[in-house]
Amino acid sequence: MAANQVNEPIQFEKIMTPAMLRVNSWLNPGRNFLEAVPMTTSQICNFLRRERSGYVWEVHLMWHHNLLVFRTGWPAFARAMRLRSGDLCTFTFVERDEDGVVIIHAERTPSRDLKKREPSPPKIRKIVKWGEGDREETLPSHIFREQRRNMPSSLFVQDRKGSKWPVKFEIRRNSICYLTEGWSEFWDAHHIKGGDFICFEFDYRDTLKCRIYCRCTKEADDYESDGRHLVNPHPPGFFKEVNGPAPETGQGQNVDNLASSSRETITPRTADVDLGVPTRCKSLNQAPKGTPSLLFPDPCIPDAVRAFRSTNPHWIRLMKHRYIDAFPIVNFLNKVSSKLPSGRGTITLYVAGQQHSKSWEVNCINEPGHFIGFAGGWGAFVRDNGLKIGDCCVFEVIADRKMRISIFPFK
Repeated sequence: MAANQVNEPIQFEKIMTPAMLRVNSWLNPGRNFLEAVPMTTSQICNFLRRERSGYVWEVHLMWHHNLLVFRTGWPAFARAMRLRSGDLCTFTFVERDEDGVVIIHAERTPSRDLKKREPSPPKIRKIVKWGEGDREETLPSHIFREQRRNMPSSLFVQDRKGSKWPVKFEIRRNSICYLTEGWSEFWDAHHIKGGDFICFEFDYRDTLKCRIYCRCTKEADDYESDGRHLVNPHPPGFFKEVNGPAPETGQGQNVDNLASSSRETITPRTADVDLGVPTRCKSLNQAPKGTPSLLFPDPCIPDAVRAFRSTNPHWIRLMKHRYIDAFPIVNFLNKVSSKLPSGRGTITLYVAGQQHSKSWEVNCINEPGHFIGFAGGWGAFVRDNGLKIGDCCVFEVIADRKMRISIFPFK
């Protein structure tokens, strides 16, 4: 005979924040809880304190910004529960009474009884500029915020293979941190060049874990031979022919050895994006340097993105944190002001290869001297297309108030 199955209770947990405990605050139970009960419309719910029977608080479930949340009655219940910021509150669905009212039990766990979670190691990603960083490296102070007062005078920089280099650590004026003595040895040993990405991760002790990515966004794993990748090498002369003459370093030397590095090119996320490579070409090293329709590219973008070609006016943006955070906006240079509708209005965005499947309406602000870019609606585009830091977007004007965006993911 099969054992009886015990159904798991329908519940959700919330760690209280100051925003949840203010006057006129509200509580979002989450879609999973609402679908499991189920509750799909505005209604009144009875909240009970697990440790005090007989007391009932009526809390209204209502719509707020396209979300069903507990609002009217929730601040009074939070005060009765003596909830504080950092406390854990567990809400469990009990049943529906004869009138169809949902009954929910609430249980409070003080923050002092919770097991403290270790914060995740802070990370920072930097783009290496030509001629900079070979003698000393600057880092923002927030990466060491947990141990800033007890930081040692020297740290270890560790690469992906586990090898460590001792580096002197200093904090100078304006709270800027510097890696000085020993950093040049790490720089030379890993053949870091202009346009590379460096990702630092501090372990809260004495080690900075360092991951190096070349301009084609592939992680470097071959440090000994000046080649960035063990597989899929770049064709000879790739970087030199795409961008023209090799730039100069701070010491006035041409970086000719970039052509010999074995780096893998990236391809856009969509299939119908023209990278400017003629059909008879076998590689991107024969792509043109640029087109007159390119208004501006961000610095340090991968060469495969820079080789994008189109007869329509277009520009390239490298995604940063402020372009994709909780309330993202993206700004442009004054050069694109003439290509966008003046003042404020809406623009329809399409992803290359998906023009007939989905579109996004974004608020466009074109006020030179104040702001030029996208605000409202840009966040939905970022979330739906999974944009991340390091991705490159080519903004292409295809018609009046219509733009096509080609996405090059950071790999």
